[in-house]
This record gives sequence, structure tokens and C-alpha cells, in this order.
Amino acid sequence: MRSLYKSQNGSLLIGVCAGFENASKINKNIWRIAFVIATFVFPYTAIIYILLAIFLPSEEGKASVEQTTEDFNQKIVIDESGSRNEMQQLWESKVDNLDISQDEKFRVDQVFNLIRITEESLGIAETTKVQSTKLSRLDVARNSLTEIEELQANQVLPVKINNLDELWKTYERLFDEKNIDREAEILSKDIEPNEIAIQETKEPILATGMIRNDPQSAYKGKYGILSKTFIHIKGIGKQKEEKLWNDGFQDHKVFLKNNKDLIDDELYKAIQNSRNELSIGNPNYFYDGLGSKEEWRVYGNFVNETAFVDIETTGLSAGSDIITTAIIHSPTKTYSFINGVNLNELVDVLNQYSVVVTYNGKTFDIPFIEKYFKTKINAAHLDLRYILSSLGYKGGLKRCEELLSLPARVGLKDVDGFMAVLLWNYYQETKDEKALETLLAYNFEDTVRLEWLMNEAFNQKLNQYDFKSPEIKHRDIPRNPYRASTKILNQLSW
Repeated sequence: MRSLYKSQNGSLLIGVCAGFENASKINKNIWRIAFVIATFVFPYTAIIYILLAIFLPSEEGKASVEQTTEDFNQKIVIDESGSRNEMQQLWESKVDNLDISQDEKFRVDQVFNLIRITEESLGIAETTKVQSTKLSRLDVARNSLTEIEELQANQVLPVKINNLDELWKTYERLFDEKNIDREAEILSKDIEPNEIAIQETKEPILATGMIRNDPQSAYKGKYGILSKTFIHIKGIGKQKEEKLWNDGFQDHKVFLKNNKDLIDDELYKAIQNSRNELSIGNPNYFYDGLGSKEEWRVYGNFVNETAFVDIETTGLSAGSDIITTAIIHSPTKTYSFINGVNLNELVDVLNQYSVVVTYNGKTFDIPFIEKYFKTKINAAHLDLRYILSSLGYKGGLKRCEELLSLPARVGLKDVDGFMAVLLWNYYQETKDEKALETLLAYNFEDTVRLEWLMNEAFNQKLNQYDFKSPEIKHRDIPRNPYRASTKILNQLSW
């Protein structure tokens, strides 16, 4: 029905069949005969015909629709003379004249949203970053365009974007080595955003980067138990480790001092090597040998070199989804990252730490980061999901918090990963920074609470052994610098 209209070459009634002819391969006279016959058989046909004559758009109106679509297709190409912003403005000015459903209008808005996300991910201002970062940004662009192609293939777009290949070539050209200096030069001259293909991202006023720096908050106690650990050595299990302790060898130093006659023995060499690796601060030497059930032991020695990490994303696949925000928290510093602002700095910050603590991060966060940035995180990785589960605390992060009587999250009780996606999409659509701040507030709480949980898990594990080591004293959960918007959360919850 969307393609039907009245021809103005005939009278009001006759124009219906003329319009049918133009919208199909059937002659208008055949249409007229068909309507006459149908009227005798089904009297209601005449009423239907009259309604069509009254309500069908005219040829002139149809031509306007065609011109709008043609203008849109011509403008969809991103090149030196156009921008996504101009395309969107054109679409918004013409969309009311298009005979399409609200769902289809929403789909086109989604296309613009994808292109905008791609532009912000590419970030012209950061094109001088390392090659791996450039490649990851190209992946984001490619994935966005692939999703647009899928929308077209499923015929959910009322207009066809015919120049995706050219669009992709434009993005690639921005990352060509010979063009990096040119793009930097363009930005240095303060040229208006619509004079270049992809606009520079506007930074939110929210705090990002290092949002906390307090060297005095480092842990002062000595909580390490790796010098008393033997189970990481090949051939040493729990029973042999306990026997060494019962024989009086409570740590590496005592063993080496009292067994110099075994200097050529493999066990002696392994313990000597363990002491050397610990002295240079290498947690991976122990982490690689401890196994998942005992990897928690690494934490005490490296409590001040540990990063607590949580990311928010638009989905589960690093190949087709993006990281929206991320928080890295440590005893002395806390960092905040936003896609399109400073997300490219995440890996560099993460690599400053020897140990990483997550909740379900072995399955999701760290693999996602590694694939998204095409890198490898070498820090020893402690996943609280499995450590807490071994202590009887199961059911997800919030459930573990409830079981351990942590304070409730102010204004964020019902926020979960799905709501985090809705918040990001809402922010992209409206640019309402309250939505972004709400997402960051949720992300912040998910991250900083990991420190309290890791300390509690370490202490409970410690009490299962006779290490004679002090427990880590709990600290107050850091104050959230971001405030959740109840209004937006209620709006998105419907």
C-alpha cells in the first residue's frame, strides 16, 4: 500500500486506477474493469474505491517522497564535503513527509546512532596513537557498518544506503599513515566540524581519567603468604605442603637455611627460584603454578599493586559490541573511562598493575578487553566469582554483597547489565549526561566493592590455614563521585 498513489492525469476517481498502473505492471483499463466487475460481485468494493480516491496521496506527494529518498541517498556518503550531522539534519527535516511507520523511523535513527558511535570511536583527535589502537577503532567502524548492512538485508530500512563501501574507504583513509598529519593539521586550525568527514568527539563535563589519587591510602601491613607457599612447585600438593610445614619449614628461608646439603636437589632449586621471583615482584611465577583453587594466595603480597576492574558494554561480543565505560580501582588510585573520550587509555593504565581482580572477569571482562583492543593482559587474574563460590557465596555479585552484609547501593538497587546498555543508548540518543553519569555510578559501585569482597575472601581463606599471617583490615567503601538519576532509571524501566 505504501507505493500506491493517485495520478493527477485523471479525475478524482479515475486517477486511482491510473495511480495503480504506475505502481504496478497492470494497465489502468484492466484495473478499471476489475473494479467494475468486483462492484457487482461485492458491493463493498465501490466504497473501498471511493475511500482510496479520498485518502490515497497524490502523484505530487509521491514525487516529494521520492525526491526526499533520493536526497537522502545522495547525502549518505561521508566525504570531505559532508558529515553525518548534515545527513541527520536532512533526514529529520524530511522524515515527516515520508510514508513510513514509527518503527521504520526508529530504525533509521538507529543507523545514525551506529554511525555516530563509529565516528566517536574513531576519534580523529587520537589518530596519532599506537597502531594497535588504530586497528581496534577500525574494527569498531567495520562492525557498525556490518550491522547497517544486516538491517538493509532484512529490509527494515525505508531508504537504502547505497555507498557503504565508500563510507568504509573514507574511514580507512583517515587511518592511512600519510593522512595522520593532515588530520592533525585540520584540527589545529579550528575548522568547523562539518568541514571534515568525521567530527571530533565532544568530551562530557563528567570527571574522567584519574578521578582519585591518594598515596597515603596504601595498605601498610604485611599480608603476604607466598614466602610460606610450596604448593605452586611441580610435584608439591596439599599433603606435601602440609608435611613441610609440620616438619618445621614454615617458609622458603627456613627450608633453604636448613637444607644446604640439598643444594643440587630439584626441590631446593625450585624453592630458591621462588624466593628470587618473589624478591623481584613477579606474581605470575606463583599464579601459574597455584591453580584456580589456590590462586587467591597471590593477593596478600601484591595488595597495593592490584587493580579492581569492571567494564560496561553494549553486548557480549567484542567483535560486534563496544566497551561503553570502565572503572579501574586500586588502593591509591581510581580511573574512569568513557568510550569516545579516553577509553583508549584503559590498557596502558591496566598494565601498570601486577594483579587484576574482577567478578566473572575470566569469562567476560578480560577476554573482552583483550579482543577489543587486540592486546594481552599479562597481570595475574583473580576472579572473585570462583573464589567467593568456593566459600559458599554464590548467585552473582549483588547476591554476594547481600550475603556478606555490604551496604546497599544508593539509587542503584535494581540496575543491572541490561539497564547499563539502555543507559548508554539513551545517552547516545539524547546526549543527556545524567544518563551517562548514572551508568558511571553503576560501573563505579560494581568496581570499588570488589576491594572489600577480595579482602573478605582473602581473610576467610587465610583462616582455613595456619599461616600465622594478619588479616587485611576492611576499609569503608569509597564514596561514589557520580550520582544516579532516578528519573531516567524510572523512564527506562517501563
